[in-house]
Amino acid sequence: MLQPCEGPLCYTETTQIQAYLDLPSTRALLGVDPSIGNFSSCSSTVGYAFQSHLDKWAHPTQHYVSNLLDRGIRVLIYAGTYDWQCNWVANRLWVEKLQWAGQTGFGGSHSGNQSWRGWEVDGKTVGEVKERDGLTFATILGAGHMMSGLF
Repeated sequence: MLQPCEGPLCYTETTQIQAYLDLPSTRALLGVDPSIGNFSSCSSTVGYAFQSHLDKWAHPTQHYVSNLLDRGIRVLIYAGTYDWQCNWVANRLWVEKLQWAGQTGFGGSHSGNQSWRGWEVDGKTVGEVKERDGLTFATILGAGHMMSGLF
């Protein structure tokens, strides 16, 4: 039986996230201009601005990720196996094909590349993980877009 949608955007966590991001100490830490209003988890104005400026297509995410890795900054990419927004299969495919200095030992299923392994927490398999030279990709079994009800 399907569970009813609860909370903003169907995630009960959204309320806690909003409260945390609206804390004066969090806003100060993030450098939020005091004249800016409170946090909003979804904004059609922001979404429209991204669409109208083609930002999503002009600057693909993989270029940012590969540049971070090439500068020695560690990157974790994760996806829940029940995430319909950012599905783990597509994420795994682009991470496998990511072009960066460590790709030779990470990407694809070629001989010499890092292999996928089960990821365990407290003796229980919770997903799969692959890591090398600062890049880690993990799947989380049974988790949705915001990892609801994971542990």
